[in-house]
Amino acid sequence: MALLQVSSLSCGYHSLNVLHDIHLDVEPGQQVVLLGANGAGKTTLLKCLIGLIPTSSGHIMFAGQDITEWPPSERVKGGLAYLSEVGVIASLSVEDNLNIGGYYLSRQERRQQLQRLFEQLPLLYEKRKDPAGSLSGGQRKILGFAKVLMGKPQLILMDEPSSGLAPVMVNEMISMLKTYRSSGPAFLIAEQNIKFLEGTDDVYVLDNGQIRFHGTPNDLDADAHVKAAYFGLN
Repeated sequence: MALLQVSSLSCGYHSLNVLHDIHLDVEPGQQVVLLGANGAGKTTLLKCLIGLIPTSSGHIMFAGQDITEWPPSERVKGGLAYLSEVGVIASLSVEDNLNIGGYYLSRQERRQQLQRLFEQLPLLYEKRKDPAGSLSGGQRKILGFAKVLMGKPQLILMDEPSSGLAPVMVNEMISMLKTYRSSGPAFLIAEQNIKFLEGTDDVYVLDNGQIRFHGTPNDLDADAHVKAAYFGLN
C-alpha cells in the first residue's frame, strides 16, 4: 500500500482551481521528485497535501487514512511534514527552531531526537544558541531540514530545497537526503533543478496544474518530447 495516495485531486485559491485531477503516489522509503517550472503549481500541491489549502475535489490518503479534511496539525501529528522554501523562524535560536519541529513528541523523545541531530549535524550544535536569521542561506536550509526531521515524520514534503543555494550546498543537500532516506522517511520533493533526480525512484512532471509525465528518471531521460517541452533539454 502506498504511504501517500492522491487521487483526482483539484484545489486552488478561493473559487480558482490551480490544480486539476492530480494522481500521485509515494511508497514508504521512496524519494519522489515533482518537477516543474515556476508557476506550474508545485507549491500549491504541497500546501494542499499538508492542509494549508482546502481541496475542491478528490482524496488524499496517508498511511491508510483519508486525511482530505484533516487540519494541518493533525496531518503533522500523523507523520506528514512540510519544509517550505523559508523553513525556519529567523528570530528564534537554532535550538528553539528544532524544538518547535518536535512539538508533538514527548519531552523525552524530543530531548533524544535533539541530541541525535546535534551529533549528526555538529554545525547546528555549535550554533544552537544563535538566532536562525544569523545563519547563511545554506545553513538555514540545513536547519530547516533538521527541523522537520525532529518530528520523526513518515513523509517529508520539500518545496524547492535548491532555492537560493550555491551548487556546493545543493550537492550537500542531496547527500543529506541520501543519508536520511536510508534510515527514515520518504520524500516528495518539488523542484525545478533536475540534479535532484539523482537517487530518485519516481518522477512527476507538473505543468499548468496538471501531471504531464510520470515515470522513473530513466524514463524521463528517454522521453525527448517531455525533456524538450518542459526543460529545454535535447
